[in-house]
Amino acid sequence: MSCTKIDTTGILNTRQKREKHYSRTKGTSPIKVKTPELQSLRRFGIVLKGSWRRSFERKHGKILDLMEIKLAPTLEEYKLIMGQLLTEYPPYLYQGHYPFYNMVANLLKVPKPKFGTKKSWLLNKLQILVEAPSPTCQISVSNIPSNEDLEELKEALLKSKQEKRGLKRRLEEAYWEQKFALEEADQKGKSSK
Repeated sequence: MSCTKIDTTGILNTRQKREKHYSRTKGTSPIKVKTPELQSLRRFGIVLKGSWRRSFERKHGKILDLMEIKLAPTLEEYKLIMGQLLTEYPPYLYQGHYPFYNMVANLLKVPKPKFGTKKSWLLNKLQILVEAPSPTCQISVSNIPSNEDLEELKEALLKSKQEKRGLKRRLEEAYWEQKFALEEADQKGKSSK
């Protein structure tokens, strides 16, 4: 492939003339903006054909087709140029590894939650919240069971566990008695024959 030199002096001269004319008529100073050299890209797109063009499009996408468009493409044109339908794909969501909660808590300077805390600590925190109520946190102490209620609950649980153990023990004893009686009956039956 041969390289051809492109003469852009005529384009620059007309642009400069337009800027000078505009600044004279409006009474403003010209703004200098650097624009990419689109003429060479357009000519490169025209010259590039066949497998060279396909390999270029595979590597860089369809940017040569974008050079042929004079105005910014609409969404429909853009999705056709990119070869994708925007409605088929869901919005972009991060698919990598999410940070651990303790890392986020450290960054936000939030204390680590306490698991398996004692009841006294929880009651102390609750008392602090009750004494200094805020509009976002309204807690009544009447919903919390008293120590006496908790003791009664513990006793009832222990009693039910003991009853279950007693029932299990009685069932095991009945099973072994029955098994022993069957074995004795089998031995008597064998000895009488």
